[in-house]
Amino acid sequence: MKTVYRIGGLDCAGCAAKFEQRVNALPGVVRAHVDFAAATLTVEGTASIEDLARVAASDGLRLNPQQTNGDRRSDRPRAAGVRVWLRPAVAAMFLAVGWTLGEWRGESSAAAAIPLALAIAVGGGAMLARGVRSLMRLRFNMNALMTMAVAGAAAIGEWREGATIVLLFSAAEALESWSVRSARRSVRELAESLPAEATVVRDGATVRVPVDDLRPGDIAVVKPGEKIPVDGVVRSGASTVLQAAVTGESAPAPKSPGDSVYAGTVNLDGRLEIEATKRPDESVVAGIVRLVERAQADKPPVQTLIESFATVYTPVVVATSALVAFVPPIAFGGLWTEWLYRGLVLLVVACPCALVLSTPVAVVSALGRAARDGVFIKAGKHLETLARVRTVVFDKTGTLTQGYPEVVEWAHFGGPDAETCWRILESIERDAGHPLADAIARKAAEYIAPLSAAPLHVEQVTSVPGRGVVAVADGVRCLVGHVRLFEENGPIPDDVRARIDRFEREKMSVVLFGDGQNVWMALGISDRVRPESHRAIEELRKAGVGRIAVLTGDNRQAALSLARSLGVDDVRAELLPADKLRLVGEWRADGPVMMVGDGVNDAPALASADIGVAMGRGGADLAAEAADIVLADDDLTAAAALVRLGRRTVRVIRQNVALALGLKAAAFALAPFGRLTMWLAVVADMGATLLVTLNALRLARAPVGR
Repeated sequence: MKTVYRIGGLDCAGCAAKFEQRVNALPGVVRAHVDFAAATLTVEGTASIEDLARVAASDGLRLNPQQTNGDRRSDRPRAAGVRVWLRPAVAAMFLAVGWTLGEWRGESSAAAAIPLALAIAVGGGAMLARGVRSLMRLRFNMNALMTMAVAGAAAIGEWREGATIVLLFSAAEALESWSVRSARRSVRELAESLPAEATVVRDGATVRVPVDDLRPGDIAVVKPGEKIPVDGVVRSGASTVLQAAVTGESAPAPKSPGDSVYAGTVNLDGRLEIEATKRPDESVVAGIVRLVERAQADKPPVQTLIESFATVYTPVVVATSALVAFVPPIAFGGLWTEWLYRGLVLLVVACPCALVLSTPVAVVSALGRAARDGVFIKAGKHLETLARVRTVVFDKTGTLTQGYPEVVEWAHFGGPDAETCWRILESIERDAGHPLADAIARKAAEYIAPLSAAPLHVEQVTSVPGRGVVAVADGVRCLVGHVRLFEENGPIPDDVRARIDRFEREKMSVVLFGDGQNVWMALGISDRVRPESHRAIEELRKAGVGRIAVLTGDNRQAALSLARSLGVDDVRAELLPADKLRLVGEWRADGPVMMVGDGVNDAPALASADIGVAMGRGGADLAAEAADIVLADDDLTAAAALVRLGRRTVRVIRQNVALALGLKAAAFALAPFGRLTMWLAVVADMGATLLVTLNALRLARAPVGR
């Protein structure tokens, strides 16, 4: 059995790793994983919540089952934030009093020592309690190291130093807690976007019920300004809906009966009745939250490397601290107070928090930002791979193109006027069921709708296999179909032939309409290129991607025409899924490959590529399952944005690691020679932790795919 718990008070990445180890050691636990970025504990096994809570409490943590929609909101985070800042504020007052009295009566006087001791107790009481428990278990975490440093300072009479480092630690802990909560906020905001209650129709009356009670088939009533409580289909009413929380679209989307809507989106200006199609915990938003939190739990390789290094770093520095404190006085007759002080400074430097925190906060910031923009990355490790992408491969149909034929150009040559021709075409083609017929019917409906013109009566519709159809519309015999259908009835006029040749040169399918003896209209039909495809290719060029290719099952001429218009480097046509899989495998030898596709036939290549990107709105479910990243609103410009996001994330992680190690190295070099005071060591340590967190939070501000 797998259970997920929320962890309260988890603000230290090193503490998260230790807590995970202790939970894994419990009887009945098959596997436990602490996701510091999401502040969750996932447990597989039969361990009771009482046992888990007891371990959490011993580490100063709180454990709660994963919250539901109804009890999601709470004022606790705000209240906890006030309490966190209250402690350093009171400690600062006691420190100021003790410092003043020390200047007046001497630092060793009781008048000065008492307020300084109170400053230590108030500002560091919780830290000291955790530190003592850790020392009893011989666990040298941040709390244990700081406890030894404060106790040592008090033992050698450095009350000011002890109180000062406790105050600095307490203030830095409050800042770190705030910054880590900020990093988690993007995912939490998605979870909190769902309303707690919904208005539903029951027995002919509307009643308010908890959202968790909704089931498929329920009818929810949503008024203007309210959030939609559940994924479903509009049954009555019309409105516009702001879907930015789910799809990343900034413009409101019009909704009418038959349209799908998502939980957590905002109904703007009309009353809607929505039939629920999913349970609340199966909604798109709920899936997004699970996806992002699962991605946060999948550590990038650099994070695993850093955590392994930190497990060696702390014991080595603690041992070095002991050598600095005891060897010079014993072996060379140095002053005990002087060398003990220097050893205590090294203890403060031993805490690896800034280093351990350098990666997970960057990863959660990047994943959260991408999710808010409708780009869902399934694992944090993909961010590193994105930074190294050398080749981007696109499927053609449904990815670079709209995926369905459209009438993109037409010409009228005589016979009935254009309005009458479109009315006849709409009457003939609206129920034909062929993709080209559907394209003609859509164009005809678009043309005649403003004229309020009714379709004409059609009878004796006969299909001519491979050619088209013959029908009688209001007593007039009409032909709609391939050029060959008209050539069988007589020669094609030169002006019509010229238009046909131009359509074919531009890789359009040509459909003629007339009475057999005369051609009244010529229609050029093609799968239109997406408006953003050109910009997507340009952005990939700017991002420095070396190879951009198109793989398609379409005919070679259509593929070449598209490739020339978009300016891609390579195009392969008339491919089977196995061919796409083979080519992706060959290109991977030159560096990581990103594959962007939408169809079932793209799934093998998406799964094989280093990064598979699926179209979420118009794509097949199998493609989305096989992909590593899903684009909720099918915005192709996100491909280049993802490459840039990966590079920014890796750059921030490297900056954080360099900053953390650089400050540690400087402090480590200065401490044994008495060039670093204890409170400056705290500033260096906690300052590094805060700086790497704030640096990582910059990733949450840069939009993805916009």
